[in-house]
Amino acid sequence: MNKILFFLITTLNICFGNNFSKAEIAYNNGNYNESFQYFKKDCANNNFAACNEVASMYSIGKGVDKSISKALELYTKSCDGNSSIGCYNLGRSYFSGRSISQSYKKAFQLFDKSCSGNYYRGCYNLGFMYLQGKGTKIDVNKGLILYKKACNLGSSKGCYSLASNYHFGNIVEINYPKAISYYLKACEYGDIDSCNNLGTIFESGLGVKPDSQKAINLYQYACSNNQITSCFNLATMYYNEKKYLRAFPLFQKSCKNNYYDACYHLGLMYDIGDGINQNKVIARKLYKQACDGGFVTGCNNLAAMYQKADGVKQNYSIAVKLYKLACNGGEAAGCYNLGAMHFNGQGLKRNKSLAIELFGKACDAGSQDGCKYYKILNNPIKSKKLLLVKENYAKISYNKIKYILNSYIVKFENPYYVTIEREDKGAITFEDAINISIEYIKPRGCTSPIKRLPSLDKNNKEKTKWMIGISC
Repeated sequence: MNKILFFLITTLNICFGNNFSKAEIAYNNGNYNESFQYFKKDCANNNFAACNEVASMYSIGKGVDKSISKALELYTKSCDGNSSIGCYNLGRSYFSGRSISQSYKKAFQLFDKSCSGNYYRGCYNLGFMYLQGKGTKIDVNKGLILYKKACNLGSSKGCYSLASNYHFGNIVEINYPKAISYYLKACEYGDIDSCNNLGTIFESGLGVKPDSQKAINLYQYACSNNQITSCFNLATMYYNEKKYLRAFPLFQKSCKNNYYDACYHLGLMYDIGDGINQNKVIARKLYKQACDGGFVTGCNNLAAMYQKADGVKQNYSIAVKLYKLACNGGEAAGCYNLGAMHFNGQGLKRNKSLAIELFGKACDAGSQDGCKYYKILNNPIKSKKLLLVKENYAKISYNKIKYILNSYIVKFENPYYVTIEREDKGAITFEDAINISIEYIKPRGCTSPIKRLPSLDKNNKEKTKWMIGISC
């Protein structure tokens, strides 16, 4: 209950009597017991808005001992007397099932009555129930109409919900002009998240010409109202423009409010010395804070410090653990760096197959280097400087399946590198790959007993392509 609520109540009722005005003044001055008595007198005289206030005070125990049963009784009286706010509060009780049997059907009916009395919260909740199919059948169109009504009655949530749906295309087609219109209205109503989202639209130019100044103005307003994402967004804009002294305090504010992406960026600034004095000790602490908070790029950068002895004592074991955290969290660089450590045997036993797997994971997460080395190591043809023996190309049938075979050599070396794949691109078992390769190579240059060289064997992840090492 607050001043805004009292103002709204005043506008929704024709006349409240002297007691109601006295109750308002007493409540706003913190004299809750006195306020309760005035509201109670008005409720006894069938001022149904006053009954809603008495019920609310019972529900939270302000000015009177808490009693949910009395609150529900008085919300019912208020609603029966056509107080749209009373119906809304009673509807909330049935919706949540708080100290009363949950009933979406009754909640729906009460929100409907509240909305018919033009109470914006009743309209919003009624729209929500249509969209969720609670207490009624799902009806997206009715839900959106009710959100629009709520928005026009002053509901920032109604405006925000419409805007976000048009912004992201959740239940309607994306429509940036409508998203902008509703975000703007919600922002004007005081919904700070809407101000931030509107800033992102102007920054990126979604459906409008990019306007960095409008974005900055919106971010500044939202940040000044402690919308931390806006503080971070503004900091990032300044950072990208190399306005480090402006970015720094905003990253600090965001990091102090547990926005871990900001902690990472602060760490990066200290690590590199962007606009501030380089300090590896502080960088390490900030990377750790980001990592502990679940921002895995911080884990990757902290791992790199331990791997390279950059401002800390070298510790491969810690580096591996941190790279693994980063990789498991979807950080491409973490997968690539961990793969490189496995491939090079740095601080652990060399493991080529695991390195290939990690390079593949890095590639899937967007690392170009990961893709590069995955292809090199996982492609039997490109893994060495091999020379194709063109005349040895052959197609062979084996168990009614056609196979394509080639052989390669390394200049001045003995082994043959036999490649085999099915004509239909299907998978091949290891045993079949060996048997077919041996039969293939016998009449193609082998003048001495065939010897297998398993250390040269390779295959791709899908096992559709094999390289078999043979000496003869």
